[in-house]
Amino acid sequence: GAFSNCESLASLWVPVSLTAVKTADYTPSAFGGCPLLKEITFEDGITAIPGHLFTSCTGLESLVIPDTVTKIGYNSFGYCTSLREITLPQGLATIDSYAFTKCSSLTDVTFPDSVTAIGTKAFAGCTGLTEIALPAKLETLGAGAFSNCESLASLWVPVSLSAVKTADYTPSAFGGCPLLSEVTFEAGITAIPGHLFTSCTGLESLVIRDTVTKIGYNSFGYCTSLREVTLPQGLATIDSYAF
Repeated sequence: GAFSNCESLASLWVPVSLTAVKTADYTPSAFGGCPLLKEITFEDGITAIPGHLFTSCTGLESLVIPDTVTKIGYNSFGYCTSLREITLPQGLATIDSYAFTKCSSLTDVTFPDSVTAIGTKAFAGCTGLTEIALPAKLETLGAGAFSNCESLASLWVPVSLSAVKTADYTPSAFGGCPLLSEVTFEAGITAIPGHLFTSCTGLESLVIRDTVTKIGYNSFGYCTSLREVTLPQGLATIDSYAF
């Protein structure tokens, strides 16, 4: 909370050298409680946005992450409830857990293809999102990464996605998205990862691509509105609790 509750702070410059932001129980983030902070400039050459740096900066409305950044840290921008627009760089590889959690005004995110990992609840509770195309090279999706995105209706899933994490007392990656009814899998996908759509209660019909040979553990469990599933001829394995 080094600069927390600086209620007139409107502009900030962040140096490349900043690598660690400390946290403490019952203490705001470094700039938490700065409701007028809207303009953030990062020094040229910065490669990572430290975790906990801008949590609960409720005045932030738009954000451009520099092209040199490869990682956005843990809870960097969580609870920035006025954040409507973010521009992510092409070289970005990792979006850490809770990075944009509860950014309820966020209506659109365009992911660069370079992103390979999105952490636990990274975009959970982003209730303004209506459609998502996951990054084309995404490999790992954290537990509850997009859970409780209550307006999310449409999703595109890439071939590259191979692991979906789980955690106790945490929804599935898209759990709590009651309007999610349209799911498109990239051509050539061979497996549906486990835990991907557990408790997606808005799904009513599903067409699994012809190239899929395995449906993973609890992929579609508790999808209570799912009435129709079209399975491909080459499907070899339907894992435990899949439906």
